[in-house]
Amino acid sequence: MPDSQEALLRQLLAGQAATQERLDHLARQTEAAQTDAREARDLGQRITTILEEQNIKARLEEMRTEQRQGLAELRQDVVAANTNLKREIADLDGRVRKLEDVQQQHVGVKAVAGWLAKHAPWIFTAFVSFAAGIGLKNGGAAG
Repeated sequence: MPDSQEALLRQLLAGQAATQERLDHLARQTEAAQTDAREARDLGQRITTILEEQNIKARLEEMRTEQRQGLAELRQDVVAANTNLKREIADLDGRVRKLEDVQQQHVGVKAVAGWLAKHAPWIFTAFVSFAAGIGLKNGGAAG
């Protein structure tokens, strides 16, 4: 064989060896990718199985329902407390009005007694004696 044919044959064999090496490298990468894909598929199946066993979606729905019920109960409690508070405030307001009325009566009686003591002491003395007599009579009956 002539040198040019031999050189061409060597180049061809060297190119073929490089191509084979690249093919081997691609085969190893393909095998690694297939292994990774199998592991990912198996992991996905395990995760799916775990999630199905735990029934996450149904549990979340149950929790959501419980929270809604709790919120509704809290609202009812707040409404009831508010109603009770309004009723108690109205009762206290009535009591305060009664106390104010009694105070006004006392102020009026005191003003009348003061006027009588200043302008008609004899009527004031009679009134005080009458009140004392009633007090002794009631006090004696109670004792």
